[in-house]
Amino acid sequence: MSVAVISGPPDAARLEDASLAARVPASVIHESPPDPNPSRLARDLRRLLAQYRWSRPLDYGLAAIQWVGDKVTPIDQRVSWVPGATWKATRIARRFAPDVVLVSGPPFSPYLVGAFVSRLFGVPLILDYRDPWMTSALFRRSTGLRGRLDSWVERHVVRRAGGVTSAHRFILRQLRGLVADAQPGPRFFWVPNGYDPGDFPGGEPLPGEPFTVNYAGALYGTRSPKVLLDAVRELVEEGQLDATAFRLRFAGHHAEAVAEMFGADSSLAKVVHIGRYLPHRESIRQLQESTVNLVIVGPRPGPTEWVPAKLYENLFAGRPLLLLSPEGVPTRLARRSGGCWIAHPEDKAAIKLAVKTLYDAWTRGELPHGPDRRRIAFFDRNHQARRLLRFLSSVAGERKTARTTTPRRKSPTDRTDQG
Repeated sequence: MSVAVISGPPDAARLEDASLAARVPASVIHESPPDPNPSRLARDLRRLLAQYRWSRPLDYGLAAIQWVGDKVTPIDQRVSWVPGATWKATRIARRFAPDVVLVSGPPFSPYLVGAFVSRLFGVPLILDYRDPWMTSALFRRSTGLRGRLDSWVERHVVRRAGGVTSAHRFILRQLRGLVADAQPGPRFFWVPNGYDPGDFPGGEPLPGEPFTVNYAGALYGTRSPKVLLDAVRELVEEGQLDATAFRLRFAGHHAEAVAEMFGADSSLAKVVHIGRYLPHRESIRQLQESTVNLVIVGPRPGPTEWVPAKLYENLFAGRPLLLLSPEGVPTRLARRSGGCWIAHPEDKAAIKLAVKTLYDAWTRGELPHGPDRRRIAFFDRNHQARRLLRFLSSVAGERKTARTTTPRRKSPTDRTDQG
């Protein structure tokens, strides 16, 4: 199988793990067209000129450019990348002759590039939704004229797609409603996030001392450890946790925000350890060496449909898991896996009970087993990659067949692709 990738420039990524990029096969064709983002250029120039007093009048103009780029630009802030990416993708496609065009978002402006290349070369377009666009209330939507334009663009692009994939079933359900009247309409296929057994070295490291609750990941929106910190503080001050034998560890770019949640004179200062962002390999090692791993899912109105990608690696790591999540898909998966202690992220009493139960079992030398890996085998990324490849092949095959035969009718077997 041959693969060509068109991506944004390296500086477009907020987080980059060089160790993961090094694993991309050398046979993959990779091009990164520049992004002449006027908002980013204006921001960088403002920082450069801030030291000069004479630049103040110029700063007003640059601030206006930055505001327009951030607030008014249609689709998203990467739309300025589209012309160069379209030109580059067209040139590559002429010599590469793709069987299918796969585009992942967000950002969603690359969908325009994929749609153009798909139309130009007559090959199926597959849209991969990592997050919702205009079909979900989970995130702030564009409003006004921009919102109407974004909604029209999304509906038009999805209707023309041969297939839509997502790691989350609720996104697929919403998109089906968006294009319910489309004929024949795209096929929808669920490809969940998961874990790669190859990332975990053989022979599980055994946790030592102290008792360590480990969190590795982002903290944003409603995903906060504030109630957990209050619960641990009370346990320490009540003498139910030994501060010399207990550690609550956070690692990641946003971990510094945890330090702002308590003072240097707090009892938490003795047990909370805040680390830097870790490359993936080191993050996996910490998951295996911790006593208990921690996953936090922020509360939202209604049942929780959102499953953090980190949950799957935490389940596979072999350590007991403390899951702070409202009821929903994450809690159902955790209960099915076993080896998980579940509490609502805002229920301090339940969190205290879970932490105390695990800590007491550890002090007695009776730490429970972690999740059963056999129960999460479906989420092995190798299995998911094979499922995705079969789906791409079937969509590409349908397009080739449609060129020489009458339009295909859906068969009962299509239900297996319906997420």
